Amino acid sequence: MKKHLFIIIIFIISLLILACFLINTVKAGLITNFSVNLSTHTISTGADHVIKFTAASDFKPNETIELYFQPDFDLSFIDYTDIDFKAGGNDLNLANEPGSNGSGEIGVVISGQTIIFTQNNQDTILAGSEIIIHIGLNAEYQSLGENQIYNPSQSGTYKISISGTFGDYGTASIPILTSDSVSFQAEIVPKLSFRIRNASDSADSLSCNLGMITSFSISQCSYRLATETNIYNGFQIYIKTDGNLRNENNSIANIEKNSQITEGIEGYGISIQPATGLILGDYFANTDSPLSTEEKLLLKADLVYNYT
Repeated sequence: MKKHLFIIIIFIISLLILACFLINTVKAGLITNFSVNLSTHTISTGADHVIKFTAASDFKPNETIELYFQPDFDLSFIDYTDIDFKAGGNDLNLANEPGSNGSGEIGVVISGQTIIFTQNNQDTILAGSEIIIHIGLNAEYQSLGENQIYNPSQSGTYKISISGTFGDYGTASIPILTSDSVSFQAEIVPKLSFRIRNASDSADSLSCNLGMITSFSISQCSYRLATETNIYNGFQIYIKTDGNLRNENNSIANIEKNSQITEGIEGYGISIQPATGLILGDYFANTDSPLSTEEKLLLKADLVYNYT
């Protein structure tokens, strides 16, 4: 009886030791930060894929990572030259079979709905590494991708999953749509405002105080033209004069084109400093410009413009 009990105890202890050994060595788990981004979700359309995840387990020599695409995704056009594989920020070389004897390629085989990556016989990608896989025209390491995976022909939600002998697993849901574009119409009521403001921009102003005009100094005053619009092609401001600068008894003539207002020489004109986003009319391109009795383009904006 004691002999049998001893054998049973030894057997139970052996099972416990074996169970502990298995628990300590198996590290497979659910991948984290799993995402799948498609360049288009439209049915029956070729799409580039960007697949990202963080491995929970080491990807060790001769192990596999398998990407499974639910039926109706068409993988028949792609091969390893249309795929990039990056781990821990480093691009890794791919080939149609895993490297051996010092050759570090990861092998890639497309079998039906599954892309199988097989690690070479010497390298390990450590657990916790971020793995990024590009498939399609977005592949550019080693060679430029020329082919894409085609989306299913029916709209719905489809699965892309990760598994393989490296032990990790995960699943992502991908919506496939009849159209992934949205059309809408909106009516924008056009608005245009124009105000003449004083130099400090504290109030509207329609007066220009030149003070005492003498022959030994230049008199000047400043305005701000506060203009804004929500019209997509902007606005244009034109200006003209009805003649010389004058009062009841005296007048001052316009300066000549391509000249400047000079102390001691009769003449008047304007100088424009356009704000950012505004375009000065060609007629007023000089530092000082005369005013014309014909309409001349003063300022314009070619886009929506907000006065600040």
